[in-house]
Amino acid sequence: MEIEVLSIYQVQKMLKCRDKRIVTCNWISISDGYDVSSLPDGENVLKLNFDDVTTKDNFEMELFNEDHAARIIAFADRLTIPQLFIHCYAGVSRSGAVSKVLNIYLNLLIGVNHRHFAAFINKYDRVIRPNPLVERLLWLQIGDTLARKNSRNRHT
Repeated sequence: MEIEVLSIYQVQKMLKCRDKRIVTCNWISISDGYDVSSLPDGENVLKLNFDDVTTKDNFEMELFNEDHAARIIAFADRLTIPQLFIHCYAGVSRSGAVSKVLNIYLNLLIGVNHRHFAAFINKYDRVIRPNPLVERLLWLQIGDTLARKNSRNRHT
């Protein structure tokens, strides 16, 4: 799976130019309520809303949670188009965490594509600063997902 990390400004530029990848590729769009994405709705688009925080500093902030993680992994598990764009406001922390985890999950754990895995690392390793809460909850969800899959395989 080829994974790209973008900022909201890069997405807006793609929308303005009517880039065909807006409708032909998979998207995970992360906003915090202020930087709402104008990506069209569709089966290939997952829209999430949570803030770039690791603790709930005030009652207005939306903390990343288990439901967000489950929705991301369920979305990733049903992808059929081999290109995934993930964006948040800056394209560094929230999308950085999601993309880092999905790169390992999709390219090494459930699929084997060392070329895409290495290309992602070479391009983004020094650029992204993954949100640790997002990363941790996604790994917990992946552990649960893989355990369920293994359990079903043993019973068949």
